Amino acid sequence: MSFLKKLFGGDFEGSVKKADGLAEAGRLGEAVLELSEALGRTKGVEPERIEAARERLATIKDELSRSHVEEGRRLLSEGELERALDLFETAAEAASSEEVAEEARALIDNLEAEDARLALSLIHI
Repeated sequence: MSFLKKLFGGDFEGSVKKADGLAEAGRLGEAVLELSEALGRTKGVEPERIEAARERLATIKDELSRSHVEEGRRLLSEGELERALDLFETAAEAASSEEVAEEARALIDNLEAEDARLALSLIHI
């Protein structure tokens, strides 16, 4: 490997391999960053490999979003409403598929509706 590749982060294939290792280790956010960097270095890479990396990136982003939703639900059950809402919003923004984003948005809507109902009930006390 040349000095410049070491200095600037390697090549497409090396980054994809590193991203796979990070994802397998549960380090999904880092895997997303590594794949995003790989997709910035596609000169001379076969279109099929680029598309496979894009698909893998989408899958990992959805996994990361689902983990945010799961953690948000846990926090919600512990009464940590603001932190849960932040995680649901992050999940909605980070999701690759509309299905995962919609699940997070539904949780946000439900939480905000519950908050509004609580505020309304306090007004009528």
